[in-house]
Amino acid sequence: MSSREQFLKENIKKGIIILAAIMVILIIFFIAFSNIKNDNSPKEYSSIQTVQDVVEYYGSKYISQDYSEEPGYLIDINVVFKVAPYVEETDEVNREYYENILEDIAKVLSYRSYIVIDDENSLFIRVKCGDGILKEIIINDISDYFTYIESELSMKTYKEIKNKEISVTSELLNNIIQSEWDSNFDFGEKNSRFNNYELFLNQGIKVRRIQDKIYNIIFTDRYVGDIVEGVSTSTSNSEIISKYGDPTFEDEENGIIGYKTKNFYIFFEEDEISVYRVYSGKINDFFKLADNILVKGYKTKELLNFMNELTYMWKDYETYYYSGSEVFLSYPHKGIEIKINYDNENGILIYNNVKSDFTQVENHLKDTSYTAKLNIDSMFEAEKRRVSKRKELIENAEKFSLEDEEHGRSYTYDNYPIKDESGSIYSMKFISKDENYPDREINGTIVDYAWNDNTHFVYNSGGERDLSMDLENGYISEVLEDNYLENIKNR
Repeated sequence: MSSREQFLKENIKKGIIILAAIMVILIIFFIAFSNIKNDNSPKEYSSIQTVQDVVEYYGSKYISQDYSEEPGYLIDINVVFKVAPYVEETDEVNREYYENILEDIAKVLSYRSYIVIDDENSLFIRVKCGDGILKEIIINDISDYFTYIESELSMKTYKEIKNKEISVTSELLNNIIQSEWDSNFDFGEKNSRFNNYELFLNQGIKVRRIQDKIYNIIFTDRYVGDIVEGVSTSTSNSEIISKYGDPTFEDEENGIIGYKTKNFYIFFEEDEISVYRVYSGKINDFFKLADNILVKGYKTKELLNFMNELTYMWKDYETYYYSGSEVFLSYPHKGIEIKINYDNENGILIYNNVKSDFTQVENHLKDTSYTAKLNIDSMFEAEKRRVSKRKELIENAEKFSLEDEEHGRSYTYDNYPIKDESGSIYSMKFISKDENYPDREINGTIVDYAWNDNTHFVYNSGGERDLSMDLENGYISEVLEDNYLENIKNR
């Protein structure tokens, strides 16, 4: 074979290889392009623009949409959801999935009401919108569907918390129990009052009284002796578990373990032991009041009216928080909370330790105005809140004191201002750095302030005269010298 023929043969061979490679590339491109055409779901959340985009982004199947014939609703959307809202076989509740997908559909519809129909899963969902928000989700004619399902599951798995046998060895705690937690119990002279607690520094106790009862007593590392048999504030959680068995309550995040006895709850956290009384009364008057005021389908106005009547009848609430559109009312010893736009919850919450016949509770939980929390003890929830807020305040005060160079610094206390929505200070918290001094607080308007020295805090509340607080003894006095605060800040 001549060199020319050899050359042509090699070039033909190379051409065939190149052509084959091109064909392979074209086939791959065609397949990829077909997949892109068949999969219209956006790859990124930010690219969502249509109802179909939303449905397919969440892995559900979009079928069609058309103008709704039902008054007040823009369109009917036909889909097959990826998951059912509730899977009975596994008791799986897919609340977050449905709330997210329905919220995002509302967004692309500029928050106009719409209907979603899923024939395969037998779902008819009305989504009511207005004022730029999603207002209500009604699934198969059940308003607050997920609250209803979760309450049903809570009742289904309800178990009464068993009491633990724990012997009290602290004479002080025994005397409190014998007094039936009488709020007139004499603890001696207190050093301070802070966050609703009276502080008895040398005795090593903190006490909160609500109405005519001692609500909570906390033993600190200054308390001498055991509180319960074999346990003092220096006893580790592992030692406590070894003695009393698996804890009834446990919160790893805050390092809390606890038990419930016939007369009290007891919680252990680092170098503190927190004890609450067990409420022994009934709350039939609560349900009677609710039945009189809260008819089915009540509005927020009626719930606020009910709360006002309730706080008049029950003055022993642990928390009553009211700020703008958020409201939180708590009776942890009675197993009752009420929330309006608080922690993404609304309505009346009923906990495991509710003091009522279960039949009565069960009957009321058929109304979605009530939410069952029957697997949770509200006294434990209250203790977790207390510890969590305490830790958060300490961290905030430490950080703020390091960064607040404008107002000077104390090497004995960290301070932290509590502000309202406008940024005005309505309370100042003082946290002792080494716990040799009691924590303190100033409640009231503070316009300006400065540290004079480690234990003297000078401030102005909007009056003509500056004020000075001696944090060693808690005394507040009026400063007679003109421009005293300004001079301290400028020195």
